[in-house]
Amino acid sequence: MLKGVEAGFVYFPDYLPGVLNGLGVLGSLTVLDSQQNIPLTNSAGEIIDEEITSFFGVSDFSYNVTMAYERENFGLRLSYVWRDDFLNNNEARLFANPIGIWRRPEKSLDLQVNYNIAENATLTFDAVNLTNELQQSYYAFGDAGGPVTHNFGSTILSRTFALGLRFSL
Repeated sequence: MLKGVEAGFVYFPDYLPGVLNGLGVLGSLTVLDSQQNIPLTNSAGEIIDEEITSFFGVSDFSYNVTMAYERENFGLRLSYVWRDDFLNNNEARLFANPIGIWRRPEKSLDLQVNYNIAENATLTFDAVNLTNELQQSYYAFGDAGGPVTHNFGSTILSRTFALGLRFSL
């Protein structure tokens, strides 16, 4: 079961003077509730029970905000995305498992710039993860565990820069 609500907005005021004309903001907020049944098996592989957990990979809460500037041949977007911690997967069902592996809240600050150099050609520059965020997984079971005491692994997500040229026919 997956249920929730999402609200979004786009606001580009038309009263800004001169060079500020084209400045705007976009955003969204998502609240979800998810539930899945995970079968529990004995050593012979027979299903003996089930565990009810959140969907893997689904955050209960997330939002994004984008400052945008669109004017004539130029566009710029600075976006911040955040999502709450979430159940990523269950550890292999050995010994005392299943043990949930959670991911800490994730965030990213990204930049996109484009310039139309011709009617059908656009030069682009993209920068992802400008704040050089880390991604961390941790064990959690019941009220025990957590990112400080039960680290599963950390991943360095490097900043990424891309320069491109898009054509349309």
